[in-house]
Amino acid sequence: MTDLRIVAIYEKMVATQPGIERKGKANPYTSMNGNMFSFITKEGEIALRLPEETRRLRALTSYTGIRAHSPAAVLEIGYWL
Repeated sequence: MTDLRIVAIYEKMVATQPGIERKGKANPYTSMNGNMFSFITKEGEIALRLPEETRRLRALTSYTGIRAHSPAAVLEIGYWL
């Protein structure tokens, strides 16, 4: 089960985006047009899928963010913690 404090932070974050709603009871996530763009990992970390342009810019810089991973799913490039 996900830490309730992390879920509360996630819900506040999602609430700042009009038209976006949190989905998933046990595994919170958001999606648009069938494409997931944020979720909470089993470790309690919030992962975001960055826009293509942002991902390209980060690849050209010395950005040292942590790429999200999930042992239960294959994630496309672009999810960051």
